[in-house]
Amino acid sequence: MARAVYRKNKDGKVTYVGHVPPEYQLKDNEFFQKLPNKKHD
Repeated sequence: MARAVYRKNKDGKVTYVGHVPPEYQLKDNEFFQKLPNKKHD
């Protein structure tokens, strides 16, 4: 399962980095965030 990675810049603004594999190593100022599960009809 891919995980969404976000990065906080020096202004405190959070930006989406991308989806990464579970073994991804976070860099400085990066964090994982769970996305809501969306069901497709």
